[in-house]
Amino acid sequence: MIITVTLNAAIDKTLEVPNFRLGRRHRSVEQTTMAGGKGVNVARALKRLGQPVIATGLAGGPTGTRIVEQLTEESILNDFVRIREESRSRPRRSSCSATSSSTSLGAPRSACSRARCRGVSSRASTPT
Repeated sequence: MIITVTLNAAIDKTLEVPNFRLGRRHRSVEQTTMAGGKGVNVARALKRLGQPVIATGLAGGPTGTRIVEQLTEESILNDFVRIREESRSRPRRSSCSATSSSTSLGAPRSACSRARCRGVSSRASTPT
C-alpha cells in the first residue's frame, strides 16, 4: 500500500480560454473542478496505474469536504485530518491556442501546526 500526503490539498478550477491575452476580457468555453495538490495528484495517478493507494493530509471546511467527496467518488481511499481552516481553491487558466501555456494562480496555504502534522504523520504510519 502506498500512502500519499497532501498538507495543502485544494480544489483546482480550470478554465479553458481560447486565445488568452493579458489586459483583455475573456469568457471561458469550459470549466472543470477537481481535487488537487501534489499528493492527491500522485494518488490519482497511482490509482489509474492499478496500485493500491491511500491519500491523507489536511482538509478543512466545505472545500475540504468536497476534496474528500471527490476522492471517494474516484474510488481513491482517503483518510484526511479535518482542520478548522478552509482548504484552498486554486483557479487555473488554460488557453486553447497552440502557442500559449497554462497559468496557475495559488491561494495562500494553511498553516500546519505541530499537532496537525503529528495527526497526519500518525495516519501515514499506521499500518492498514
